[in-house]
Amino acid sequence: RGTAPFEKEIMAANLFVKPNSIASRYHGPNKHYKVIAFTAMEPMAQRLAEGFEGRFTFFKTKWGKFADGTDDFDIVGIDGENET
Repeated sequence: RGTAPFEKEIMAANLFVKPNSIASRYHGPNKHYKVIAFTAMEPMAQRLAEGFEGRFTFFKTKWGKFADGTDDFDIVGIDGENET
C-alpha cells in the first residue's frame, strides 16, 4: 500500500496544532471526520477515506432540487440516527 494522496498535507496541518490548545479539540491526529461530496468530487472523497481509514469516513450523497429551487440532498447510510 502506497502513500495516501493527501498524507503530506494532513501531516503538515497537524504540525501547526499546539497541544492542549482550543484548535487541538477540533484538529489533531485522533480526530475523525465525516466526508460528503458532490457527484464530481466523489472519487477524490473516496480516495481520501480509503487512504486514511479510521480518520475519514465517506458517505455517498444523493443530490437534487426541491420544486422551489432549494437543495435537496440525502446522505446515504445515515438513517434516523445522526452520525455526523
